[in-house]
Amino acid sequence: MPEGKIEVLKRLLAGGDGNGAGSSSDVKPDIKPDVKAMKGGQGSFKKGKRVMLHGLQARPDLNFKAGRVLAFDAGLQRYQVQLDIGQEIMAREANLKAL
Repeated sequence: MPEGKIEVLKRLLAGGDGNGAGSSSDVKPDIKPDVKAMKGGQGSFKKGKRVMLHGLQARPDLNFKAGRVLAFDAGLQRYQVQLDIGQEIMAREANLKAL
C-alpha cells in the first residue's frame, strides 16, 4: 500500500478527515476501498451480515454501533461496513461481532 494511503488511514482512524483536519460528525474517507482487491467470501463475515463494532480505540464513539457488511477488502484486511447511523467505515475483523 502506498505510504500516502497509510497516513490517511491513520488520520481517519484517529478521527480526522484524512486531510489533516479535525474530526467530523459525518466522516467520509477521502480514499475508497480497493474494489479490485475485494473478494466476497474471504474473512468470516459475508456481505449483508449484521455486525456490531467493539474494541475501537481511535473511535470509541462507534463502539456498540450496529451495521451491515458491504464487502471485504483483502488488500487492507478490512471490512467495509455501513452503520445504521449512516456512516460507512472500514473495520478489522477483530472489531466486529456478528449479530
